Amino acid sequence: MTVPSTSTGIPHYPTNPDRFEFDGAVADVFDDMAVRSIPGYQQAHDLMGALVETASLPDYTQVWDFGVSTGKGLETVVAYSRNPLLYHYGVDVSEPMLAQARRRLDPFDVSGLFVHDLNKGLPEELKPGRVSVAIFAWTLQFLPDLTQRMLLLRQTWDALAPGGLMFVFEKFALTDPVVEEVMQRTYMRFRRTTYSLGEIEAKSRALANAMWPWAPEHLTAALNGVGARWEWLYREMNFGGIVARKAP
Repeated sequence: MTVPSTSTGIPHYPTNPDRFEFDGAVADVFDDMAVRSIPGYQQAHDLMGALVETASLPDYTQVWDFGVSTGKGLETVVAYSRNPLLYHYGVDVSEPMLAQARRRLDPFDVSGLFVHDLNKGLPEELKPGRVSVAIFAWTLQFLPDLTQRMLLLRQTWDALAPGGLMFVFEKFALTDPVVEEVMQRTYMRFRRTTYSLGEIEAKSRALANAMWPWAPEHLTAALNGVGARWEWLYREMNFGGIVARKAP
């Protein structure tokens, strides 16, 4: 099963030219923006869905999407999961994004969608040891404190039930300057297929003060540090995704 996603090429300039914000203007075009801005966006969700479909998720456990945006990740889990006895939760720092998620997920029995800032830690509604799926979909890169990112990964890994899955998708800053330059130029060509040069310049300027990509080695070191068993799901240009699965 594939949750379809298409790009309509909607023009977009950040409302605040100096800092990117997930405001109402972004929420209105986010699904289109994600496909045009994130290489492997649909592939990442398809692979996540395939793993969820094959997993034996325990009854009455929680599914959490940390940075739920417009709800595509949570929708994917609901669509692929064969267990109807799961509690689904999504949090986001942006109320306009959550409004889009509520509309998207209205047909499903979602337990809760609410505003929460991950800079302050995990939501208190999370039940340690009772989380079957946890998703960080291009979320950690927006947290400026690397220590906080690692703490969230550790606490989430500890909260997973046996057999639980943790997905982490990110944009990376590569450590080799030559490779990083090639990847950035390749990514620019990817964006130029659907964005004007003015849109790219404006968005890049705004994101420079709101997003802090880290190296893939830093993410994998953080996962190794919590004892997670992980595998790469995909790598495309300077983007990628990892799944960590807790032993049954």
